[in-house]
Amino acid sequence: MRILSVNCTVITGKVLSCTLGRFGHSVCSVTRCEDTEVLLQRESFDGIILDTGVPGSECSLSLIQWYRTALLCPAGSKIPCIVLVDRSDSAARLAAESIGAAGIVEKPFTRDVLLSAVIRCFFPVRSVQKNTACITIQSISG
Repeated sequence: MRILSVNCTVITGKVLSCTLGRFGHSVCSVTRCEDTEVLLQRESFDGIILDTGVPGSECSLSLIQWYRTALLCPAGSKIPCIVLVDRSDSAARLAAESIGAAGIVEKPFTRDVLLSAVIRCFFPVRSVQKNTACITIQSISG
């Protein structure tokens, strides 16, 4: 899976790249809203992780919303987005909900919390219809 990670620090980007890379994901990290715009126009991604601590993150949220609804996004697809928010930042949480974020992760978070969100949001379990077999037993009288 190819993931765009928009982070407030280079260190956060490296941690995400290393952590998710261990599980076979390719992570492209940026730290500025302008870089997000360029990448969304130039490359395709299977998922996005956005840290609302990034300067201009409101711009990045808008760009992601635009990307998901514009012609740049593959027809019929809705690229999942996980938004990282500070626990006390209710405005960022509302903004994430408004763009239809697949997941919201509160900072600080553990590696396991992040991986759980990635699995839940980027690899949703599809409902499986169970087939039930009916057996009819007939009595045979002889």
